[in-house]
Amino acid sequence: MTSRALVLGAGANSGFAWEWGVLTGLHDAGVKLVDADLIVGTSSGAMVGAQLTSGVDPHQLLQVLLTSPRPPDDGGATARGHNRYTDELRRLAADSDDPKKIMAGLGAMAATTDTALPEPVLRKTITHHLLASDWPRQRLVITAVDAESGELAVFDRDTGASLLDALTATHSLPGIWPPVAVGDRRYIDGCVRSPTNVDLAAGHDRVVVLAPMADTPHMPGSNVLEQVEPLREHARVEVVQPDESARAAIDETTQGGSRMAAVTRAGIAQAASLVESLGALWQD
Repeated sequence: MTSRALVLGAGANSGFAWEWGVLTGLHDAGVKLVDADLIVGTSSGAMVGAQLTSGVDPHQLLQVLLTSPRPPDDGGATARGHNRYTDELRRLAADSDDPKKIMAGLGAMAATTDTALPEPVLRKTITHHLLASDWPRQRLVITAVDAESGELAVFDRDTGASLLDALTATHSLPGIWPPVAVGDRRYIDGCVRSPTNVDLAAGHDRVVVLAPMADTPHMPGSNVLEQVEPLREHARVEVVQPDESARAAIDETTQGGSRMAAVTRAGIAQAASLVESLGALWQD
């Protein structure tokens, strides 16, 4: 029997809006990627996966994205935190080509940085937006990185972590948020390892990857287009990135607000161009 995996990559608020627009447009055309045997979510992509598998009508959340007001100004805290992250990543990568060592270094930075945005704020934000508090029946995998060892951490319904804990961990980007405690370990954003962690879809026959940040520099060796090549030896794989219109909408967006509507609409419009290719791959 053909097995199918859906990989939902990181992309902050704008990436969430684009992915939801694409998924909703495909859903309306009869291509229901939610039927995947495995869904892999990283950072904002994990939230997409959690909402997608909650059973909600995709148009319910779509309406929220199309009408959401601009969020309160954080005084530049997010931008400063992201700059801290990218500066530290460059510094660590210049000294070592060992991804685990680099990720552990980012975890150490996150643990010692006086972040302007504390963990309870992140947890409260996720709780506010989360449509279901329990893990779905189908297999949803959420990625994070152990802040001390630099090892990949994978959360699902069988690992003992709550869905809220897993989502909070995968959103904790170093420099913006502190590491998040889950059990007796602390974790940072799964996108530190890879914007998609697409290698977790190995073993499936059909793989669709939504990658809003595929061309963004991350950990050495984490390029999405390179990571999917080993999967192509045994699977049909399609990587979807924002098209020109969607990229323009994303580039005009910083951290949300009314511009989310433009990004969402761009995702819906792009879906129309994907129906034939993804429909053939997914339903074959």
